[in-house]
Amino acid sequence: LGVAIVAGLLGFLAPFERMLLDVQTRLGDTPASGEITIVEIDAKSIEALEQWPWPRKFHAEALTKIAAADPRLISFDVDFSSKQSSVDDAALGAALEKTSATVILAAFEQDVEGGSRRTASLPLPALRASSFVGSANVMPDPDGAVRTYPVATEINGILCPSLATLTAEANLPDTEAVVIDYAIDPDTIGRLSFVDVLRGDFDPSAISGKRVLIGATAIELGDRYHIPGHGLLPGVVVQALAAE
Repeated sequence: LGVAIVAGLLGFLAPFERMLLDVQTRLGDTPASGEITIVEIDAKSIEALEQWPWPRKFHAEALTKIAAADPRLISFDVDFSSKQSSVDDAALGAALEKTSATVILAAFEQDVEGGSRRTASLPLPALRASSFVGSANVMPDPDGAVRTYPVATEINGILCPSLATLTAEANLPDTEAVVIDYAIDPDTIGRLSFVDVLRGDFDPSAISGKRVLIGATAIELGDRYHIPGHGLLPGVVVQALAAE
């Protein structure tokens, strides 16, 4: 027992613990709660809108359509840290200000210059004024797989709750990270194509009372993580599973 405790403290058992977690994901598929709907920036939407990156007016229009369907809250797993045209930025700011739904925007912190320093990407100040900010950082294990998810991340020296923590409206003050339950079948999480939402071509019941997560699923956008038992999944799906 003493040897096992020492080994655990030194981290020798970490690979074994990861293996046990991976086995758990294969013990059976559990359906998602049904509380979350992903609005996916998919290949269909990119092709239909004939450009990328999109002007912010598209996000503003989609936000207005989603808010009209009375969701519980809306989270964007989208980088709004850089300026676009003043007209488009103002359109998204106005849509955020007008919506009665709680809106969460993503912040990121990442290594630059070969890892010699870190830089933060926060939503533009005018957008933060009418929203909450959640860290969208995902932390893979040494083998590249994502098994745990941070409850909060330090960004610019400030502890920022994670996007999934805020989406789940979870209060976990004494927890650094949660183990993602990958027994939950990601295919049971509701999805709507962004362009269908933009056109109003969707059933409002898919959004009414739901926690809506907006993010990229198109392969060409590259936001994908290796998930035990599921292969590569889009980052927004990982955020949804973490919230679940």
